[in-house]
Amino acid sequence: MFLRSFGLSMVGVFVPLYFLGKGMPLPLMLLQYYGVMYLTSMVANFITVRLMPVIGLKHTIAASAPFLMLQLVLLNVYDTSPVNPSVIAALGGVALSLYWMGLHTDFSLSTDKRKEGAESGVLFSAVRAAAIFGPLLGGLILTTYGFPALFLSALTLVALSTLPLLATKDVKKPEIVSWSSYATTENMRYAIRFFVDGFRAVIEGILWPVFIFAVLGDFFGVGVAGSLAIVGSIFFSNYLGRITDRIGTTKVLRITAVPLAAFYYLLPLARTEFLVLAASLAMGIVALGADLPVYRSFIRHAKENDVVGYTLFRETLMNMGKLTCLIVVALAADTLGFGFYLASLLSVLLVL
Repeated sequence: MFLRSFGLSMVGVFVPLYFLGKGMPLPLMLLQYYGVMYLTSMVANFITVRLMPVIGLKHTIAASAPFLMLQLVLLNVYDTSPVNPSVIAALGGVALSLYWMGLHTDFSLSTDKRKEGAESGVLFSAVRAAAIFGPLLGGLILTTYGFPALFLSALTLVALSTLPLLATKDVKKPEIVSWSSYATTENMRYAIRFFVDGFRAVIEGILWPVFIFAVLGDFFGVGVAGSLAIVGSIFFSNYLGRITDRIGTTKVLRITAVPLAAFYYLLPLARTEFLVLAASLAMGIVALGADLPVYRSFIRHAKENDVVGYTLFRETLMNMGKLTCLIVVALAADTLGFGFYLASLLSVLLVL
């Protein structure tokens, strides 16, 4: 995870700017690239859950690497040999499905009961530690050498990340029960949490970098902002994980949801370099107040149910949230602030 997170953090925040720089309109970029990627991921998840019991969880994670590497290669040659962005996106969607379905299932099976929050905090801090200098280094490489060098660097790290997975003992799981069995009134609270998490992921991972670039106008500034967002969360995650175990997910969300909603509402006011960087630093802290408790609630309920089926339930709802956000932002592309305002409204639902 360290190698993969570091590699993808170098390139992730710059991909939307890459397509915009090629003259692709924002609505088309959101739907033709990211929309296709998340839709492909959602559909592929139903195939991945049948694959995991056959090849094992870690081999499922490792199988994502070739698709991700090919996606990076096609992005790299898009300048000279343009490939339909939907094809590139579909490869990324398959990679997302294989990686996250395998990882979430494996992690759920590995956690200790009553320590899900603390161990989720360790996971969050480890991933963020790997990615802390990624956006900053990516911005520096991009400013100095351009996109080809950036994509090549990320590709190399992704390739190396598969080696530990292939060298360790694997876990295989039996067939799942129907994911739709979790679509019940009792699970509505968790369905809302996962949907809002997906919506917020697009706001923070796609819309915010586009907004930053519109304000700052340079790649290095976007990279600095991306690194600051990671710094804001890395030192807080372990502490918050232990608190969540102590007082419960719902109580933590009731404390953090309203500040998070207020934060999203105020984000469009960040119109200077100082405010953008300060908001990015604060985002890492404020957003973690929702990310970690929601993930902890997923881990706990996955262990209490069928782990693979509940993981599929979560990923389906998250992809629905991502797709909904993309459609909304694409329709209101002339008003970037609208996406932040809607994220603010939806964040209030986390108190349920």
